[in-house]
This record gives sequence, C-alpha cells and structure tokens, in this order.
Amino acid sequence: MFTVDLGEVRKPRSGATGSRQILPTQMVEPWHRHEDLAFAVQTRHSKYSDDRTGSTCETCGRWKWLPISEGDAPIVASAVVAESDLIASPETFGDGLKSFRHLLVRRPLGETLVAASPRNWHLVEVQIA
Repeated sequence: MFTVDLGEVRKPRSGATGSRQILPTQMVEPWHRHEDLAFAVQTRHSKYSDDRTGSTCETCGRWKWLPISEGDAPIVASAVVAESDLIASPETFGDGLKSFRHLLVRRPLGETLVAASPRNWHLVEVQIA
C-alpha cells in the first residue's frame, strides 16, 4: 500500500469519471539552495537568456525559475521529509500555463507507475545533499 492522496477526476461537461488521480503533497521548505538553482539555470539557459534565471508572475507574484530537469541541481535532504510517497517541490519552473513543479516519488511507487504505464512515467535518480 502507498501513502498518497487521491483526487476525483471530473470532466467539465459530464462530471465524475469514476477515475482517481494521484495528488502530490506540496512541500514548503525550498528543495534547492538558491545558488545551486541559479547555477543550474544559467548552465542550461545562458546561451539564450544571458544572466536571467527566471521571472515573477504578474498575476500571482510567484517567482518562476527557467526550466531545468529534476537532476540538474542537488536537493537539500532536510527539505524532503514527508509521509507521502509523492511530493512536489515548492519551487515553480517554466512560465504561464506551462509552469510546473518537480516531483519526487519513493522508489516502490515509482517502479509501480513505470510498470503500469512506461510511456507516461520514467525514473530519474536525483542527488540529495
């Protein structure tokens, strides 16, 4: 059994579908040191964005980093202590409707998701410092 939150999947016009989706627990403590994220973003994007590492959303005021992959910056171990088997980073990456958070999945749940749907899931080893 896995420790996850499940939410009902609903269609806008017809309502409940009978399906459930896994909802990650959003963490509060930053996963990455600011300087590690800035270095990872600049390493990946400096060719296109000079020294810019992200921007503030005009609507919500949230800082959104330029996108990086899960393994590009080390994760602070003390920030990822949770009961849930699926957690989401407090940091936001990307822009507008294409913004996202990084997810961490405990290995047994991750392997189950990959086995059930290999086209939709893949495992990435991350460095926790």
